[in-house]
Amino acid sequence: MTLEIAEEDVIAAMKEIPGYLDITPGDFKEVYQLFYRHAAERLTQSIKGKEVMTREVVAVTQDMLLPQVAEVMARRRVPGCRCWTRPER
Repeated sequence: MTLEIAEEDVIAAMKEIPGYLDITPGDFKEVYQLFYRHAAERLTQSIKGKEVMTREVVAVTQDMLLPQVAEVMARRRVPGCRCWTRPER
């Protein structure tokens, strides 16, 4: 799932900035996308695996409902998770 930036999101964000902005929603969106890409590249080049990994693996199944997954994560104090599907055998 890819999160796309909608123009209504851009306009809502621009309204939160005090003062006058001389930029179109399209330009604002383009600048944000460029900033986000640069930040993601910088962070992925500077974070080491040991900073985000633990020795104890927490797993859930793909048929679990999101509230169940959230409960497991909260109980085990997992701040986020990576999702993938197991290859069919």
